[in-house]
Amino acid sequence: MRKMIILNKRGISSIELAVVLALIAIMATMTIPYLGSWLKHYRVVGASREVTSTFQEARLKAISDNREWRVVLDQDNDTYWLERGNADSGSTSWTAQGGTKSLPKGVIFTDASGNNATGQINIQFNPSGTANSSSVYLKGESGDRYKITVLSTTGRVWIRVWNGTGWEAT
Repeated sequence: MRKMIILNKRGISSIELAVVLALIAIMATMTIPYLGSWLKHYRVVGASREVTSTFQEARLKAISDNREWRVVLDQDNDTYWLERGNADSGSTSWTAQGGTKSLPKGVIFTDASGNNATGQINIQFNPSGTANSSSVYLKGESGDRYKITVLSTTGRVWIRVWNGTGWEAT
């Protein structure tokens, strides 16, 4: 007696594949408009965190190096960088450290009202951890606004977001 081998031929047909690809294309088309606004929002969120991180880095370097450090914000060009003081205290000359960082596309420095800001701001951290108190404002294409505040007595950095009526913790 001969054994018969039955092959099981399972798989997907071309029609099934076409239907799945069409569904994926339809879902992607519906998602793309939301993706653009999502990216704009996260650019300004990321920028506010990056600027905050740079402030915290300057504070830690000032404490560990026992010399003044500062963050320079060029609001005209939406750039910022770190500088090290060339004396233990009361620095009158500064050396740039680590290169210039730019805000992402669509994110700008603003004033408290959300209008485009100009000029240069220096936020200086002392070896004791204290700083000159200041606030920096960022705004994205999405309309999201963030406020980064450096407290003078502790050098602590706070991020706040504008909720339409006031600033709230993030």
